[in-house]
Amino acid sequence: MAEVQAHLATLARRRGAIDDEQRQRLQPLGADLAVVWQHPTAPVELQKRIVRPVLQELIIDTTQEPPEHRLTLHWPGGVPTERRVPRQRVGQHRYGTAPEVLELLGALSKVCQAQTIAAPLKRLG
Repeated sequence: MAEVQAHLATLARRRGAIDDEQRQRLQPLGADLAVVWQHPTAPVELQKRIVRPVLQELIIDTTQEPPEHRLTLHWPGGVPTERRVPRQRVGQHRYGTAPEVLELLGALSKVCQAQTIAAPLKRLG
């Protein structure tokens, strides 16, 4: 047990300390953080890996009126950030079909077969 605890203490000291060469290599990456964060192909997993080391605590409060989540993020600097995110209502999700598309499908279904309708929709994405 003592050996494992000593090993963990060594890892903790080594993990927290970076030398000058590593610091110089990391500094330019910080300037590109916004570009990486907002890049359309940046996966959510990458964003989580970026935030986890610096986020100390995340508190989420849910309110009924207005239906939203209030997020309070606590950072090492001591100044919390608050964000309000609208809550999805029952039966809603982000993959909704626009009313114009539904209207167009209704009109096309009266004069076309399903295969005829599907081909242009597939091309349009």
